Order: sequence, then structure tokens, then C-alpha cells
Amino acid sequence: MLGPLAPLALVVFYVGHHLPFTIFLFTTFLRAIPTDYDDAASIDGCNRLQLFRYVLFPLLGPVTGTVVIMDTIFIWNDLMTPLLYLSGGRNLTLPVAIYSFVGEYSSDWSTIFAGLVISMIPVLIAYAILQKRIMQGFSAGVKG
Repeated sequence: MLGPLAPLALVVFYVGHHLPFTIFLFTTFLRAIPTDYDDAASIDGCNRLQLFRYVLFPLLGPVTGTVVIMDTIFIWNDLMTPLLYLSGGRNLTLPVAIYSFVGEYSSDWSTIFAGLVISMIPVLIAYAILQKRIMQGFSAGVKG
């Protein structure tokens, strides 16, 4: 339908779909940061760009991790949007490619389950690499 611009249309759709919630999370998080950090940085001679780069940006780690994890999980598992934009093309996402093995009258279950196992491998590798950071993020709110 869209030809070579189909992946770009999918990217634009996801950005437009997730941007409002991302902005909401970041603004809520930034409003919760006390203004004492701003005052201390200005006393130390920081301008606005240095304030953001050296003070506020390091504090945005937890909310950035939350946004990345939520958006990644949603986009990785999405079936309907890529099916709508990428159907019939050669650029397919994993859920759409696995869905193509399901037929109206017959389904190739061994291929479907093999595809599901293969699609879990990148997620498991990412979790194994980032396990320490993910657990730190989960336990950051729990102080005991």
C-alpha cells in the first residue's frame, strides 16, 4: 500500500501514539524535583543548559527507564498496527510474520511455536544483559 515508506509510517505512528504519555511522565517527574537543585546550581554558576545537563538529566534516569521499558514492550508485542501498515510487504515485524503461519483452515503449529521461541531470544538476551539495572529500577522506590 505505502511501498517503501511503510516502515517510516509505522515509526511516525508509534512516535505520535507514545509521545503524549512520555511527555506526561517526564513533566510529572520534573515537577516533583525540588527547586533547591536549580538554586544550588545557579549559585555554583551553572547556566540553564548546564543545569539540565549536569543536574536534571542524571535525575531523569528512572523515568527514562520506565518510558523505554513500557514503549519497548508495547511496540515489540504489537500485532494490529504493523499488520495494517506492513501487510503484503517484505518488511514484517515478528508478530506479523508469525501470524502469517496461521491459516483459515490449517495452521502450521510447529512453525508457529518455533517462531515464538525465536522471538523470545532477543528479549531474554536484553534482560540478561540489563538484569542488574532493571532490578535496581524496581527496587528504587522501596526504601527500608
